[in-house]
Amino acid sequence: MSIFKDLIDTSRLESIATKLVPNEDYIWRSICRAYSKKFFTPLHQVLEMDPQFVMLHHYEDDLTDIDMEANIQNVLDMVYTIQDPSYIREKEEDLQDFIKQVEAGKYDVKPKSKIVEEPAKEPAKEPAKEPAKDVVGSLKEGFIDFSYLESVDNM
Repeated sequence: MSIFKDLIDTSRLESIATKLVPNEDYIWRSICRAYSKKFFTPLHQVLEMDPQFVMLHHYEDDLTDIDMEANIQNVLDMVYTIQDPSYIREKEEDLQDFIKQVEAGKYDVKPKSKIVEEPAKEPAKEPAKEPAKDVVGSLKEGFIDFSYLESVDNM
């Protein structure tokens, strides 16, 4: 009985280890399991099939529901990541640097297109000076006098 328990424990530990740090065997088994489920093929048969055939159909099926034109940036990210595995990390670092520059005021954010024009700036108007009101006194009486807002509306 302890041999079976050892087999279970060893299998669990190996599955946790390969999930944390995937190796080629783990990735292949994962793709085979997915292919087996998607295409209703027994797993032992998928494991014996041509790896390129299995992977091609697996990845094509993953892309079936993706609108390539609407998600062109994501598709390009996939291609660039295949070409350069550090692409995503570098892209994220560049984005974080840009955010820091904008927050620090070192980068002026202006529209690049001339279609989007900045509205004409009107000279700043000085706010009308309002007479001091006894707000606490008017609250005690049960109302607040809003007549001073008429002068703001007339501006």
